[in-house]
Amino acid sequence: MSACILFATGSDFFSFALGNVMYSASAAFASGTDSALLYEFLSATDRWGETAHHELKSWLVSCTALALSAGLGGVMVGQSDTLAYFATATAFAAGLLVAMGFHEPPAADCGDQRQRVQSYRYAIKAALEHPVLNWVLEQSIVMSAACHLPFVFGQPFFLAALKTVGFETRVRL
Repeated sequence: MSACILFATGSDFFSFALGNVMYSASAAFASGTDSALLYEFLSATDRWGETAHHELKSWLVSCTALALSAGLGGVMVGQSDTLAYFATATAFAAGLLVAMGFHEPPAADCGDQRQRVQSYRYAIKAALEHPVLNWVLEQSIVMSAACHLPFVFGQPFFLAALKTVGFETRVRL
């Protein structure tokens, strides 16, 4: 949320860089948390076999929302350069309110440290052997790289930074 506000109100490279660091840090902290919470809740209610179904449903809703937000964001940017950032910050605030309503599932008795490590290894191995979850993981990695890398490296500030060290003629962006 704060990264989007910084993007909307900042006007220099430092604001842009700090906003990206803040956004990346929040994405890293949130990454996998929803899946872990879902799995723990389903496991605590003896429904762990439904995890893949709910993950795929969540993925479908997320991709649909991403497609809608891309179109709406394009319309917003046509009206104002900062409107899309403020709308995204508002969506993050709404998501925060929803997340604050979550509750932890009952803690499972995992025994000592050695048993916990074995339990984690088993869970990771089971997840990696599930073909649907593997496909979702691989698809997410490819989509993320395909969507982000060309955009990031095509930014004009990279060329400006390369000019300061004399590399602009060696790199084509």
